[in-house]
Amino acid sequence: MTPEPMRLRYHGTIAAHTGYSRAVMDYTMALLHVGVDLDIRHIPDGEMDWMPKRYEPLLACLNKHLEPGWPTHEIVHTIPGAVDRFLPKGTPSKKIALTTWETSKLPQRGVDAVNQFDAVIVPCTWNEKVFHASGVKKPIEVVPHAIDTEWWWK
Repeated sequence: MTPEPMRLRYHGTIAAHTGYSRAVMDYTMALLHVGVDLDIRHIPDGEMDWMPKRYEPLLACLNKHLEPGWPTHEIVHTIPGAVDRFLPKGTPSKKIALTTWETSKLPQRGVDAVNQFDAVIVPCTWNEKVFHASGVKKPIEVVPHAIDTEWWWK
């Protein structure tokens, strides 16, 4: 039996001058590149005023699927202490927090927030260790940041 294709709703900030916005845009471009059916929900964080041409395909994914029950998976990509503010409610989709932390201990607010998700994605093994040591009980997967190598080598 062939598994149902993933239908992913990705909650994150796009087109803003922040590291999180850049990471959201690079991850979602990588997902589009491999053919994932993607619906993006913008988390406001300043003005949407930075959209280089190479990221324009993301605009077609904003609020693309409005039908109830559409996503099979939902990723919320923001700081640990805020991910639960955007936790999708009332849908059967698998809910995943994608976040990072720069110090050696995650605040209890962040631990409580990410523990409300089915799983957590972090960009490095150091974050995996910090999140476990801080009390995160959910499964943690390490997925390095997606990088637009063409942009970096120009």
